[in-house]
Amino acid sequence: TYHRSWRGYENGDKTFSCFRYEYGRNRCENGRFRGGLNETFESLKCPFSCKVFIGIYYTWEVSEQMKQYIAFLRGINISGKNKVSMAELKEGFEKLDFGDVKTYLNSGNVIFSGDEDEDETFTNQIEVMIKKRFGLDIPVFVIAKEKLENILHNAPDWWGNGNNEIYDNLIFIIPPATFAEVYSEIGEPRAELEKIKEYKEVIFWSFSRKDYQKTNWWSKTASSAISSKLTIRTANTVKKTVGM
Repeated sequence: TYHRSWRGYENGDKTFSCFRYEYGRNRCENGRFRGGLNETFESLKCPFSCKVFIGIYYTWEVSEQMKQYIAFLRGINISGKNKVSMAELKEGFEKLDFGDVKTYLNSGNVIFSGDEDEDETFTNQIEVMIKKRFGLDIPVFVIAKEKLENILHNAPDWWGNGNNEIYDNLIFIIPPATFAEVYSEIGEPRAELEKIKEYKEVIFWSFSRKDYQKTNWWSKTASSAISSKLTIRTANTVKKTVGM
């Protein structure tokens, strides 16, 4: 949130703020104010009895209306395909007026701030931006950071506990796909080699590192008809992004 204040001199020697106005969702980049500077000179004049008007200044604070989100892009920068520069991706998010944009790794994990409760709108905006900027149709899963924190808090005991013999992943189900569709397409996990647990719009999935090729879900999450509606991250990647 930006606040606008008028500054002036009273009795010729004292600088003071004589008015304060909440300015809304504008952006400040490298100390330069962006947006909302289309007022006429008359509208910028101090409404009070400043002896000498010297201009306006802007102060910034984090709005209570903004909250953090994480976007997970599916299938980018894999074996030279669907190339997306993280620097350009970050710039694209900033052009959408998202704040505090950060990326992690080259697989398309973006942390950003936006208005509350607009997950679906954000998803559409991001997918359109990627299409225009990179010429790619990339599915995107957007989730509020606090919601993902809750999901991790409800992880099963066998997931993400640091066992080096086990590979822990989190599968994000991209709407409108559902767990029922995913399970129907892929089938049961192979006993003693892999485990799954559904929770909200994700699936906790762990499997033996040495026997991954024998599992049922390894190949099918990449090749089944439902694969375009899934994006997968390791436990370490998910935990890292939540902590940023």
